[in-house]
Amino acid sequence: MTVYTLDTSNLATTYDDLSDSQFTRGSKLIEDLRIQPDHVVLDIGAGTGRLGLDVLRTKLGPAGKLVGVDPLEERIKIAEGKNTFPNGQFRVGSAEDLSFLGDATVDVAYLSAVFHWVPDKVKALGEIHRMLKPGGKLGVTTGSRELANKTVIRQSLDRVLA
Repeated sequence: MTVYTLDTSNLATTYDDLSDSQFTRGSKLIEDLRIQPDHVVLDIGAGTGRLGLDVLRTKLGPAGKLVGVDPLEERIKIAEGKNTFPNGQFRVGSAEDLSFLGDATVDVAYLSAVFHWVPDKVKALGEIHRMLKPGGKLGVTTGSRELANKTVIRQSLDRVLA
């Protein structure tokens, strides 16, 4: 069974409540990427769209475009439900298959707190390389303090070490 099947509507709707540090680190990553108003941006592992919607609101103008992909359908439903931007779209998909994007069509791609979840990292990086424009940028952050503190491993360690 893949991790992609381990989602429920309840987990998806509470995700934003548990992801403040991810959003903060993701926002810093977005600043570092220096996204321009006319860029085409790919948010890989978009989840409920929190960071991608912020990019649409604060970085992209009407000439820009954001595409968010995530393998978890419940999260994409939430992202689409929150999306009011005509130049933003969210879709079910994976980092390993970006075939819906043409070669050299994306200015900036980012994976915020998601790369560690990608099963085939080599294939994903090949796909990202293929669809990035010459001089395009890739940004990656990983890890989440809130989720790390909520895991079974963390809870088990806390009990054992207490």
